[in-house]
Amino acid sequence: MALLIPVWVHAGSVRTIGVNNDSMTPIYLRLGKSTVLRFPDKPRKVVVGNQNYYGLEFIENDLAIQPLGAVSTNLFVYTERRTYGFILTPGERYDDLVFVRWKSDVEKAQAREAAQPVRESRPNLSFKIGKQLKVTIEKVKAQPALGLHLVDSVVENTGKAEAALAGFTIRAMRQGKALDKQESAMEKDRLKPGEKTKVRLVLRLDQKTDFTLESKFNGETGKAILGRKFL
Repeated sequence: MALLIPVWVHAGSVRTIGVNNDSMTPIYLRLGKSTVLRFPDKPRKVVVGNQNYYGLEFIENDLAIQPLGAVSTNLFVYTERRTYGFILTPGERYDDLVFVRWKSDVEKAQAREAAQPVRESRPNLSFKIGKQLKVTIEKVKAQPALGLHLVDSVVENTGKAEAALAGFTIRAMRQGKALDKQESAMEKDRLKPGEKTKVRLVLRLDQKTDFTLESKFNGETGKAILGRKFL
């Protein structure tokens, strides 16, 4: 989706990496979290150096990785067109979703993006989810060359009890249906009363028209309309 989409230090990130035959590319993992590598063509086979410490699952063009121990190793992924090499590194920093591209393809995309600079707007829209959470849409970044939008929001615990955010979702909706090609990442898993966290929604829009940003938590729903002028 993007050439590089950092989220926050010590939080999961969504990013795109360029890989070639000259070096092994690091992938950051964390115990208890799954990281997805998304390839342009379907992976056919993998070779992992220390297979006892990693769980691997194929899903179409995705390879899901879950570390089972704090052991670094190498990983080779074979697709129909190419072979990709990685170093798997468990630690505090981790990737949620990594778009894997061949380095020359990424460099071409970078050149296109440089010709069309990022646009940014600040909607400052907010809504509540029941009595415990408040969501404020702070910033929208658009990358015209990629048709990519990053929606940055802040989630605040306005209740009196700690909120476990495992069931929190945020999605872009249009006419009651979730838009395709969207991913989200959040900085914290739990919020004390009065505490805030950042959440980023990454999506590719097929058309530049209004959509609804909808969040759900503990059976409650909150939403706001993000107008065309912010896109």
